[in-house]
Amino acid sequence: MPNPKDFRKRMEKRKQGASSDKAPAAPKPATEESGPPVPTQTAPVKNPAAIHYGRLRPTVSGTKPAIRAHPLRTPILLDQATDGREVPSPDGGTAFVINTPDTAIDPVAARQCETFPDLLADMQSALWERLAVVLAPESLASQPQKILFLDLETAGLGTSPVFLIGIMTWLAAKDGGRFVVRQFLARNYAEERAILSLFLAKLPEVEVLVSFNGKSFDWPFLRTRAAACGIPFVEDLPHLDLLHVSRRIWKGKLPNCKLQTLEHRICGRLRVGDIPGEEIPDAYHDYVRTSDATELVEILKHNAMDLLTLADLMTRFPKSD
Repeated sequence: MPNPKDFRKRMEKRKQGASSDKAPAAPKPATEESGPPVPTQTAPVKNPAAIHYGRLRPTVSGTKPAIRAHPLRTPILLDQATDGREVPSPDGGTAFVINTPDTAIDPVAARQCETFPDLLADMQSALWERLAVVLAPESLASQPQKILFLDLETAGLGTSPVFLIGIMTWLAAKDGGRFVVRQFLARNYAEERAILSLFLAKLPEVEVLVSFNGKSFDWPFLRTRAAACGIPFVEDLPHLDLLHVSRRIWKGKLPNCKLQTLEHRICGRLRVGDIPGEEIPDAYHDYVRTSDATELVEILKHNAMDLLTLADLMTRFPKSD
């Protein structure tokens, strides 16, 4: 016959095992005698949706610093980092305008672009041949300053504002005889109207636009933003879109016809440390929030280099078969 004491011991062990499988009891409310409750230890839960990807960004949601820059980096002001100045616009308000000669952007590309006016004056050149598709280039042979290169940087797609309008023109011989980049920068969202007005004021001097995907994006985007700001827009100008030209020339010969691919494979230059285009909107929003111009300067360089590459590319067009 089993011992009753042994039976009671076995039953107590079973009860203890069953209670260990249950969820831990909720902590008791704090009292003056017991002190604050001890938090229950649980494993951390990973949330992939809370991860941010980007340059110099923290990896966990909610830990973004007040300034987007690296914590060891000293913030800089726009006036300290550029030679730009505040300029009043014809439509009221002010914007920041930066003028940069091509030699200060990239001396190698600038040397290649020195041949631009000679090719423009040569009726047998490939550059003349490509321009003749959109206009009669005879009037430009002695006036390369009437060609305007255009590139935008926007705060996003859709109805987002444009914050940087970059243009490049050729200076007449008496003014230096080379390309200069002029950038109209909105230092905050309210200055978008001013940069649009300053840009549109330049167009009466222009006979042809040159862009990269500008027919599909840049020009329609400017028209939309001008309407949103209540500014009358101009009639369409003759427009040479180098994306379309490049596809006709190099499609199938290169991995793709992106501008930086063409810059590398056709112009023989490779950018290092350039800010990726998809990160430009966030970098601008952070500049408006913090006034730290460190990454804004990178955007200005990116935009200026894009413009100079357009002219460099035009000097390298092959003659059509």
